[in-house]
Amino acid sequence: MKKILVAILGGAIGLSAVAQTVVYDYKATFKRINPIIKIRKVNKVDTVTESYDVSSDTISGYVMLPVCDDCFGPVDTGNNRGHAYLTRKGDKYSKAANIPFVTKVDVWAESAVFGQNAFIEGRAPADTDPADEKELKKAWMWLWFDMHDPLDLTLAPAPAVGVVADAGHHILANQVVKKLAVDAKDPLSYLWYGFMGLDNSLGGWVDNAGFGSVKIYSSSSSLGLCGRQDGRPCRLIQNISGSTLGDFTYQGICTGIPMWDLCAPDAMGAGANVWQPPVINMAPIAGTWTLKLNTTLTKITGANPKAKRDAQELAIYKKLKVDTTSPATIAKDVFTGAPGSWDETTAWDYDFDGDGVRDAVDGDWYPGY
Repeated sequence: MKKILVAILGGAIGLSAVAQTVVYDYKATFKRINPIIKIRKVNKVDTVTESYDVSSDTISGYVMLPVCDDCFGPVDTGNNRGHAYLTRKGDKYSKAANIPFVTKVDVWAESAVFGQNAFIEGRAPADTDPADEKELKKAWMWLWFDMHDPLDLTLAPAPAVGVVADAGHHILANQVVKKLAVDAKDPLSYLWYGFMGLDNSLGGWVDNAGFGSVKIYSSSSSLGLCGRQDGRPCRLIQNISGSTLGDFTYQGICTGIPMWDLCAPDAMGAGANVWQPPVINMAPIAGTWTLKLNTTLTKITGANPKAKRDAQELAIYKKLKVDTTSPATIAKDVFTGAPGSWDETTAWDYDFDGDGVRDAVDGDWYPGY
């Protein structure tokens, strides 16, 4: 698994004993597959059909990342990660279908700081200190996340075998094709509707990479993050921009997929002398992204780091127009993964915060707190 080094190498944000979190605005604009489901005349008969086109879309939201918790020794980059709270601009159906419209996922980041005049001297043994820490003004960052698998239809037990009890991440086909006759109890009346929209039947991944700038903060910074005992300046990545690439899986009407392998256009079908083009069930997203420090959300305080994170998360939900009146109502608006998924059961099987309880149990998801 990839590692995270958030914002700092060398002159870093120093926090005595505990790590804290910073919040960024995230936006990715990209091209994606666009399913088109419509009634067409086939042999003079009105028939439900599906084809694929390309459309533009946007993922936006917030990324919460931990800052380095030890600036006076080696930084453990093996387990750090944060969270992202994301929505999709092209989401037309989630709210009407009672599907959560915000997705909360784990994110990983890796970054470094450097500068045109932050040089090292060519001598042996190797020089590893920048000539002037104030010249560490540039940064690069990788930021990546996996999307949760959408929830399948839940069918009722006997005696109502085959009857839909819970639609999961599906919508009735008449939401897309108006006046189409549907039966809410019939699984064939539903279409997949994952995070990437129609036909998105499995989770995907998104990789972001780019370059940006770093800003110096003094120990008296209004952000309340700096506390280096040696008086050296603290730095945070301010903004990053670059390229986005991702991959998502699709399943169309009646499990068919209107995409075919370019390099193997023909393959032997199940029947004798029947040739069928092999279908492809995955398609990329490709575009650009930006990350920008949100000072308002970063400044939010709490009695301890966990309280600060909780307060930041609540503020993020309010900005995304999530109903925050109770945990149950939040769960209706925010999808955090299916029970038993990798990110809920295996993420933190350790006691990072030293309270005697495994962090996967007490909900303390960040290491070093």
